[in-house]
Amino acid sequence: MSGDELVAVAFTRDVIEGDLIKGLLENAGIASMLRPAPLDGGGPLGFGTLDRGFGGGPQQVLVRADQAEQARQLLAATLVEDEEAT
Repeated sequence: MSGDELVAVAFTRDVIEGDLIKGLLENAGIASMLRPAPLDGGGPLGFGTLDRGFGGGPQQVLVRADQAEQARQLLAATLVEDEEAT
């Protein structure tokens, strides 16, 4: 796997949640992007994507392969801290 290859580090319910995670990663210097999550485990399903509603449906958060471990650690640490605060 090359460092320029994109890998999914998170899956979100919608674009809004995806943008929050994307912002967290980018504030830490990790470039990221969102891609609609496949509806069937394969590629997007044409007209099926119309049902995704206002939030754009489930999203994948992608980062470069060489930053994937750093991104996963940041997300794990952030989620654990949030759970401990509640």
